[in-house]
Amino acid sequence: MVSIRDVAREAGVSIGTVSNVINNKKNVSLEIRERVNRAIKKLGYVPKVSARNLKLGVSNIIGVILPTLTDRYFSRIYTGLQNILIPHGYNICLTSTNEIASIEEEALYNMVGQRVAGIVLITCNPMDPLGSITPVKDRNIPLVTIDRKLAVDYGNFISFNYEEIGEKLCNEILLRNYKRPVILTGPINYSSERNFIEGFNKCYHRSGKIFKNLYIFQTCLHKFCSFKLMANFFSDLDDDRYPDVIITTSEILSDGVFEAVEITNRNKKREVDVISLTEQNWLEMINPKSIGAVFRPAFKLGEKAGELLLDNIKSVKIYTPKRVILSVGGNSFENELKGGKFPSSFSSKLLSKNLVVKNKSLNVYMLKDLSARAIIALLNDYNGNEGEINIYQFDYDDLYDAINSSIGKKEPDVFMVDIPWIPYLASKEILYDITGFVKEDSSFLEGYIPEIAELYSKYGDRYFALPFNFSVQILFYRKDLFDDPHLQRQFMERYGIELVPPKTWDEYNAIAEFFTKKYNPDSPIEYGNTVGGASTSNVEYLPRLWAYGGQVFDESGNVVVNSYQGLVALKNYIKSYDYAIPNSIGYWWWHQIDAFAKGKAAMMVMYVNHTGNLVDRGYSEVVGKFGVASIPGRIPALGGWSLGINRNSEKIEESYRFIKWASSSRIAVPFTVLGGCTTRSMIEQAEELLDLYPYLKLAENNFKYSRKRTYALDNLIGFGLDEKEYDSIMSRYISRAVMGEMDHERALDEMSKAIEQKVSSSRNLY
Repeated sequence: MVSIRDVAREAGVSIGTVSNVINNKKNVSLEIRERVNRAIKKLGYVPKVSARNLKLGVSNIIGVILPTLTDRYFSRIYTGLQNILIPHGYNICLTSTNEIASIEEEALYNMVGQRVAGIVLITCNPMDPLGSITPVKDRNIPLVTIDRKLAVDYGNFISFNYEEIGEKLCNEILLRNYKRPVILTGPINYSSERNFIEGFNKCYHRSGKIFKNLYIFQTCLHKFCSFKLMANFFSDLDDDRYPDVIITTSEILSDGVFEAVEITNRNKKREVDVISLTEQNWLEMINPKSIGAVFRPAFKLGEKAGELLLDNIKSVKIYTPKRVILSVGGNSFENELKGGKFPSSFSSKLLSKNLVVKNKSLNVYMLKDLSARAIIALLNDYNGNEGEINIYQFDYDDLYDAINSSIGKKEPDVFMVDIPWIPYLASKEILYDITGFVKEDSSFLEGYIPEIAELYSKYGDRYFALPFNFSVQILFYRKDLFDDPHLQRQFMERYGIELVPPKTWDEYNAIAEFFTKKYNPDSPIEYGNTVGGASTSNVEYLPRLWAYGGQVFDESGNVVVNSYQGLVALKNYIKSYDYAIPNSIGYWWWHQIDAFAKGKAAMMVMYVNHTGNLVDRGYSEVVGKFGVASIPGRIPALGGWSLGINRNSEKIEESYRFIKWASSSRIAVPFTVLGGCTTRSMIEQAEELLDLYPYLKLAENNFKYSRKRTYALDNLIGFGLDEKEYDSIMSRYISRAVMGEMDHERALDEMSKAIEQKVSSSRNLY
């Protein structure tokens, strides 16, 4: 067995120095740290955390790694393990990975260091590309994996026969004459999910029968993942394709299906059965759930896994690993679905840009983004559905032009508006004054994020919109890289400061340079940051300007951006492009998010309402690897969207009912899961939502530090600036400086003159 003394000898340093490296002490040079780490890797040394373990050679601790305890199936497995292991004198060290591979890898590393007597694992990393099982295998630590088989050939494996379950379930579906089944599983690289699909397909093809439709989906094992997938799926279906049965391989997935059906189908004109693999408890034997179920006796599985591990521990030197596949038996499928029908109506269908519901219509103009898609998916929950709800989606600039071109017209009825547009649209009498509605319904404003109604709804002292889609800028960064001791030391030696989330924009650019291979060939990542394109450059420039003490307007409305602070901020922003993907000037926000999600960049400043896919394991490669912090300078540019009513609409009351529903607390959580970002406060509620999107809490806390793009001047009566044109002016000259078409000084000078001219002409209209 390799000792710390062996590592010290190999590295040519003292035992104390090896200890300092292992414990990440900061008094060790980069060169020494690299030598020690090379020795550790070469010798396969794993640090020990217990002096008692050093003496005994092994502990009485059993390491148990589960995906989650919120799924009763896994918690019952754990109870079965306890029932066997604790009476034999073992203590259990439990880790819940939340299906994140990096947590599993760290847990295995720590357990090897603790010299655990054995490990029970339900993996979320079956292919084990980082070799996290290798130290377990090298030390011959007894291992039992459950349900999800490892690609690495080591240890015991125990599972139910999921191929058999899939075949039996298919037979039941065929016998009950279902025509349009949907199957929803977890990741297909889990052997349990893969074998289930194989069994179902084997039975189906053998039967010779043909379903009208058969959909097979996979998603991450989280309730909100299945909710999001199914809610979007439902919204695109016409009558002939709507499922009559949905089969899930997990209670967590079926919970999401229940909620998707409930929230999207309040008209109750459709019925669908839901069948799930689950664990039955004594209460359900008396009062069964309204769901068809294949019951897996998880408690017994846990007990058998514990017995396998004990046998392995007792005979570790002469033990042959076992493969145990358990049948669920012939009576595990409920013979009758006890009330398992779901009312899941769809009197609407998505046709191109329109969502048609019934007779009388409301026409709604929205930005083509995830929030519009979320509203489409949730529209059947709208209890004001007395007619058609036609959703028309536009790109950003096209939406603004469409709203302006509707002046004096009766249609559309509802606009989705960027919050900087509200003063202009209100002053030009394009938006309807909803103050009367709001005062009659003042309790509705309770529950919004503090101050959001003021910033997202009002012009002067009047209400012209309701808050709809919350957003504020925060910093996303690769926490796994920032926490790497080797990179920390390398950064300290190069820049003389700690590698932590930057507090200033100067620190931001230093870190971005450090993580850009062009400037640091040793960087483990290609680029230091992501930067937006021409259309979004003003909202990336303004936080820098404010942080350096500059502003665009003074308190009297005079343009003062052409200043020393404005110049420093512009140079800093342009420098950030050196550390970003080439041609980023052509990027939109989703290009930045894609680059960060694919692991190409170390940092990203982004509005939170666009970032929902960062936690989607099917899309993002940085799940569990990124952290969040306030942006440098902590003065983000305020973002977000509201819903307002066309002043000339003939359906004012119905339009208000719609925008009230769309911004209500009732749909706040599903709206956010589907890709929007609720304007309702989530800090003290919706724990599951914060579990999925933990950065929403930081975003809400940082909202109070954000500034409007023209600061407070857009509410000065007579200021009259069209902020869309103001944004365009700023972005145009910033982009020309970025592309080298103008030097910094000239760009600021031309920008100032253009803004002054626009403000002057606007004031002359009053």
